Amino acid sequence: MSAFIICGLVCISAYILFFWLNLLTDFFWKETKSNELKTWPSLTILISSNNDAPHLNALFEFLCKQEYPKTSWSLFFTNDGSTDASDQIIQSWKNRFPCQVRWFEQNLPRGKKINLQHMAEQVQSEWILTTDADCYATSSTFLKSRVAFALSQNAELSVGALQYANGPIKLINCLQITEHRVLDLLTRNGIRWNTPYLCSGTNMLYKTNLFNAINGFKSHLHIASGDDVFMLNAAYKHKATICYDTMPESVISTAVPDTWSEFWNQKIRWASKSKYNSNPWNIIVGGLVMLTSFFVILFTLMSLVYNGFLYFYVILIIKVFTEWTMFLPGLKNKNATQVNPWMAFGILWVYPVYAAVIFILALGALKTLKKQSW
Repeated sequence: MSAFIICGLVCISAYILFFWLNLLTDFFWKETKSNELKTWPSLTILISSNNDAPHLNALFEFLCKQEYPKTSWSLFFTNDGSTDASDQIIQSWKNRFPCQVRWFEQNLPRGKKINLQHMAEQVQSEWILTTDADCYATSSTFLKSRVAFALSQNAELSVGALQYANGPIKLINCLQITEHRVLDLLTRNGIRWNTPYLCSGTNMLYKTNLFNAINGFKSHLHIASGDDVFMLNAAYKHKATICYDTMPESVISTAVPDTWSEFWNQKIRWASKSKYNSNPWNIIVGGLVMLTSFFVILFTLMSLVYNGFLYFYVILIIKVFTEWTMFLPGLKNKNATQVNPWMAFGILWVYPVYAAVIFILALGALKTLKKQSW
């Protein structure tokens, strides 16, 4: 029993130290400012959409107001078997874009990665940017900022910041925003430490020749989701220069899932792809998080049974306070969506149970998600 307790304490302590290392790195990191370029390289934006009619107007409006030189960028857009009003919305926007646009139509859904691969194979520009149909940026210099920052870092792949669009303060929204702040912190510092293991495909910019060199998404087209992480892993193995874009103008916004079923399906899909992830840092960090959640739950339950275990509540309090520090104003988290920090504090108390439930559901869903498209 004593060896088991020591193992649990070591695991939880390692998690807390790792989290504080991330927080301190983020606090002391000096931002790199990118300058306006005199000449802009060619750029193609790839988007695959499936039943995203509620978001298309915001997406197209954002793209049409971009100040990137009209002759230097283009849009490739696939309507992937949508059965909603997507086609009508697309038709109303077709002649309003300032750039060249290629429209791809699929009668039956093929999945996001297959569509991105098909479009990317026809790209002739120097750079590619992938995003989702439910995303938009508030800045008209978004494209300029993304490209200028990548060039200032001599990067071949640039991971951009993502934030959730502000909405009503609901439990499901706060839970997702809280989780996202943790993931974003780990993403940017993993890249800063030259050990990238997380990223978001909703704001990825990369050189076309890098995409071709690593064969794009061909090695994992059969895996549900994961176009971002698996491409990041391939780029890292290829020894590509990878950076994290911290510029305020480079942030892209997306809507949070509105229902609990959408929320859980998203989390299960994300967790399930870990089975195919060969990145050791992803496995180590994921394992550390899961073991910490396991021991925190177990120690809390033991404290209810054995009087001598009451001090384990201190461990839970320290863990929750550690994660809550992300919401303090002094920390550099400028790209984060606003949320009530006290509600976030309450949410973090149930995080160990939340992580454990996702883990259990993901194990049960692995087989059914293998062939499921995004």
